[in-house]
Amino acid sequence: MSSERSRRRFVGESFGVLTATAFGAKSDHAWAGPLDKKRVAAVQMHADLGDVNANMRKASRLANKAVDQGAKVVVLPEFFTSGLGFHPAVLNASRPIDGAPQKMLLDVARRGVWVGGSFLAESGGHVYNTFMLALPDGRVFTHDKDFPTGAVEQHLYAGGDDEQFVSLLKRNGQHPLQPPVPSRSDNNPDGVFRVGNTCVGAAMCWELVRKNTDRRLLKGRVDLILGASGWYGLEPKSAVDALGGTENSWTKNLEQGRAEVSEAPSRLAKMTGAAVIHSNLVGNNWAPRFPSGQKQICRQFYGESQIVERDGTVIQKLSGDAGEGVVVDEITPERIEPPMAIGDGFWHIDMTPQLQAFWYDSFGRDYYLKVTCPQRELMRRRQP
Repeated sequence: MSSERSRRRFVGESFGVLTATAFGAKSDHAWAGPLDKKRVAAVQMHADLGDVNANMRKASRLANKAVDQGAKVVVLPEFFTSGLGFHPAVLNASRPIDGAPQKMLLDVARRGVWVGGSFLAESGGHVYNTFMLALPDGRVFTHDKDFPTGAVEQHLYAGGDDEQFVSLLKRNGQHPLQPPVPSRSDNNPDGVFRVGNTCVGAAMCWELVRKNTDRRLLKGRVDLILGASGWYGLEPKSAVDALGGTENSWTKNLEQGRAEVSEAPSRLAKMTGAAVIHSNLVGNNWAPRFPSGQKQICRQFYGESQIVERDGTVIQKLSGDAGEGVVVDEITPERIEPPMAIGDGFWHIDMTPQLQAFWYDSFGRDYYLKVTCPQRELMRRRQP
């Protein structure tokens, strides 16, 4: 019954909150005593670009709506405070890791629930895409997304494992700026949190399409996975206008992405034997093309938020057409033997030449170091 444990500080004493502990392994049984169902919720919302206060108010309202329906675990999307796009307001939407987004999550958690989501978090002179899980007793657990997905994300924040990201880019013919950005000292790279007798895992967006995510969560013997995404495709007409190509090809890309975001949570459950709550942004955001800023591109966030049982059965789903809302249902909070093998390789998806060019590109990361970081420092100095 003993477990190998690694003790980490997720938010330091300087932030004035309690320390949480992450465990890399656990006993076979997640819950002491009889196994009970747990009522959980996925929140689907549209985030206005860079309007942090309005987005937090909306996130709080929807999360509390889920609590009113009996949810004891609530998951918000990735970038729920900022949205995603190449826009000055998003550049200015990062917040201290112990700042307003954490306070909002803790305010909801005090109603007796676990609540989590991701935001652009400032720490140690850099910005990370941090998933934060808040508990009723004031503790928080954090996991930084390992690698930013594409240039638009890369220009906003540093990966939680930038050293490995640099290595992957170099192996694929890129010449990223050195040295790698240091990982946040309080980050839990495995994304495995021990909450009482339960192991909870965290995964964000394209972490769900990389097999290393399944492996780390399987190794951590998680019982419940909290997934937060800002998963989108490009609206075909705006993509043709800004990037070229044909409307048919962009429509095909859009539908392929929609199919993947719909299938990924079930696959993750099957490969880990853990129930999954997956929350995604929804709706359209227009922003200039990166980096020229000359043409507007519309990102269509897919929605498809869902609750998935540990055998991969989708028991609740909120389509993109349904817009904003919450889905609430009961899951079994104890892992089973995974019904599907992970297999070899790095990716679950077919990395077409277009996707490889999108992902294995260091331009956005270099832009973050050369342009974004100095711009943010200048903005900080101008603040009263």
